[in-house]
Amino acid sequence: MSIDLLLRYVNPGIANALYLFRVDTVSLPLANGLILMMYPVLARAKHEELGNIRQAGGLIGLSLLENWEIGLISQSTGPASSSSA
Repeated sequence: MSIDLLLRYVNPGIANALYLFRVDTVSLPLANGLILMMYPVLARAKHEELGNIRQAGGLIGLSLLENWEIGLISQSTGPASSSSA
């Protein structure tokens, strides 16, 4: 974040230059940064134990339900916006 602020201070037009590195709505510099941040976590994962995931099937199902169903519902139903005329 501090690098971003410094770059914008030194060169205010950097945002327009970075906008060119987009695929649809995905910023490629942001995507690369996220991959670099997640790499150490993924490298430490014990991939040989992924076969044991069936033992935790109920917990994984509950997690998916909470994240994808309840989360989506709670985000899409918010307070009604009042319009002043």
